[in-house]
Amino acid sequence: MLDYYRPDNLNDGLVALSEYPWTLLAGGTDFYPARVGKHLNEKVMDLTGIRELRSIRETGVEIHLGALTTWTDVVKAKLPRAFDGLKKAVKTIGGVQTQNAGTICGNICNASPAADSVPNLMALDAKVGNCEAECCSRCMLRGFSKTELVGKGSSRSKAQGSGNQACVSGYIGAY
Repeated sequence: MLDYYRPDNLNDGLVALSEYPWTLLAGGTDFYPARVGKHLNEKVMDLTGIRELRSIRETGVEIHLGALTTWTDVVKAKLPRAFDGLKKAVKTIGGVQTQNAGTICGNICNASPAADSVPNLMALDAKVGNCEAECCSRCMLRGFSKTELVGKGSSRSKAQGSGNQACVSGYIGAY
């Protein structure tokens, strides 16, 4: 039987994650197709209720792209010219429906060979945030590993940013 949970704030989601290994659902564009014809018997945490994870904001030295930021959000955002390559790449991701639902976190964390955003994010020296109940850490996207995707390790590196860096913040390992 499928267990489903949709927290409405980051803290509740992190607490639930500390208690049980949920399958995290962001936009669902890879989650559902991967399960066609299969019985769903996993615990699924739907992250779409956590509004703070869907944002694009500038902090002076970095542009933060929240984990639930969609491709449509990226295309419509007023970003520095250094992000033009990313904007062009995300326009090629699926159709409009996929661009409206697909998230930056899902694109990175699904580890798909078609992770369209990754080369452009690497060119921007993007960092990826990993949050757990007790702390959050960040690592360079270049050094991001499958181990970190499933939360079995984390990097504590804190590289200094320039005005054109991207930081993908929030949950790690969502579809």
